Amino acid sequence: MKIRIPMPPTQFIQNIRNLSLGALLFVTISAQAQVCDTNFVADIRVGTSGSAPANFAVLGSELFFMANNGTTGNELFKTDGTGAGTVLVKDINPGLASGFPGVMVEYGGNLYFAASSNDGLGTELWRSDGTTSGTLLFMDIRTGAGSSSPSDLIVMGGLLYFTADNGSNGTELWVSDGTITNTMMVVDLNPGSSGSLITRKTVYNGQLYFYATTPTTGAELYTSNGTAVGTVLVKDIEPGPTGSSPNDLYVYNNLIFFNANTSLYGQEIWTSDGTLGGTTLFVDFVPGSTGSNPNDFVELNGDLIFSANEGTVGFELYKTDGTPGGTVLVSDIRPGTSSSAPTEMTKYNGKVYFRASGGPAGTELYETDGTGAGTVLVTDIATGFASSTPRYFTVYNNDLFFQAADLNHGAELWSLSCPPPAAEITVHNNLEIASGSTSPSASDSTDFGALCLGDSIQTTFTIRNEGTTNLILTGTPLLSGSGSGQFAAYAYSNDTIPAGDSSVFNVTYIPAVTGSHSAVVSIVNSDTDENPYTFAIQGIAGAHTSATVADTFCGPYTSPSGNYVWTSSNTYMDTIPAINGCDSVITINLTINNSTTGTDVQTACDSYTWIDGNTYVASNTVATHTLTNAAGCDSMVTLNLTINNSTTGTDVQ
Repeated sequence: MKIRIPMPPTQFIQNIRNLSLGALLFVTISAQAQVCDTNFVADIRVGTSGSAPANFAVLGSELFFMANNGTTGNELFKTDGTGAGTVLVKDINPGLASGFPGVMVEYGGNLYFAASSNDGLGTELWRSDGTTSGTLLFMDIRTGAGSSSPSDLIVMGGLLYFTADNGSNGTELWVSDGTITNTMMVVDLNPGSSGSLITRKTVYNGQLYFYATTPTTGAELYTSNGTAVGTVLVKDIEPGPTGSSPNDLYVYNNLIFFNANTSLYGQEIWTSDGTLGGTTLFVDFVPGSTGSNPNDFVELNGDLIFSANEGTVGFELYKTDGTPGGTVLVSDIRPGTSSSAPTEMTKYNGKVYFRASGGPAGTELYETDGTGAGTVLVTDIATGFASSTPRYFTVYNNDLFFQAADLNHGAELWSLSCPPPAAEITVHNNLEIASGSTSPSASDSTDFGALCLGDSIQTTFTIRNEGTTNLILTGTPLLSGSGSGQFAAYAYSNDTIPAGDSSVFNVTYIPAVTGSHSAVVSIVNSDTDENPYTFAIQGIAGAHTSATVADTFCGPYTSPSGNYVWTSSNTYMDTIPAINGCDSVITINLTINNSTTGTDVQTACDSYTWIDGNTYVASNTVATHTLTNAAGCDSMVTLNLTINNSTTGTDVQ
């Protein structure tokens, strides 16, 4: 079944009913969803009960998910996007019982997920290569009938992280490299059987961020580098044991955006750069303790789209450009104080798709391009006042797959196929770099970091064509801006990029002068709405320093760095490290003069006044006196004095 509707009739009816909205009427009537095919893919459970497909994940060329065909319970299925190619992979818990394969993550060419079989081991970590025989229990983390209930699986730095309960430590952070031997708990953040209930993970600047619960802080924002000592609290946002429950963590504009709930502001948007001081309230959308309850963040064309309730229009669609002043309503989809409750925001084909309730059409599939005019109902799958309630949106094979229910079927597998723009350019380095980006970041290597003069660093950027026809690149990447002379850009690996293909180019930071340097990279191309594609880069340069000094010293000489002690005259080299890596090298022409000692032998009658100014009346061999010798060094003289006493007598004649 295909539904091809540029503007659904129910949307037009809704527009007519909104005549009193004046200008808004003009916007909604003139807006149209792009022409897309909405396809009923497979009736996995025939009838109106529905198989309720969920937990979608792509592995290779197939889409995997959980579904219930009515005879096997909720089990692992896969599809190639066609009804005939939608099949059961494995009945993990045989019979009508359910294996309930949970949220799946691809890692190392396999899918990892939580599931439960009839082997009495509870819900544990499973692995599948996409075949029946290759779908097996990976590890019984909580041995016996108890369940470790693995969840929140995420890949970072070539390792698989997840939360699990081994029965002794409660729900804590675990890691695996795909072997049982190296599958272990990272940290027992809340010692004891309660666990820290770690959840809502995201990766930012090479670290995991999540919220965890301890008796001291409650549920707060934590970070981990994958080690026990590197797992620490970022900030106790709501001081004390209550916790702010950070949620919906999303990396945007080189910050983590999330919602947090405090007694002062309620649930509002916060941002963090991963530091205590850099974790702050972004905007108090609803002043006071009520909060706007923002959620479902997703980036689109440089803005962050989300749902919130600012108190006058219900839960509706908003966006921000990363500034409080640039945080605005996109569309009041359901006019008035009622909420359309947009949720499950998913980026597909240059737009964001989501579920919302617009009124007469029920809860259906919507799209937005980030403007009010471009926020429209895509199609009314369950026509009239009924709701298809689409959910679990996943992009696969250039289509958007999801669960929905029409008037003839229960919740089943559907897809939306929209022709992408003729040529669609995106630029990546680990992360997608938005066109027009003015905020260089280490996360996507647009911030080249600190170098010393004479050193250089090169970064490779990948240009992808997400469109349907060739993307043509013109010339070479252009550099502009005050610091452009400190960078060099090189030719593309190929000037013509077929649909779905890519090209690469290199930019080298090779500073010739010290200081901070910034530039703008411009890519001239055939994508009509992103030509040129631009983004900012930056770096900072210091200089190695050198000096030659001459020094004369008496006795052992300690070098300026403290690393050497020299006792003889020579020419020496010493290096003084610098924080920025630009070390200072000192050449020292060193002359070592030695101190001298001697003994002053004197003989005197009755008394002797020595060079130290003292008068001695008795022999002395211990008195010393320090003099400066001809080389300028201290010399010590020891007195060896013999006193002969005069004698008297009487000559009696």
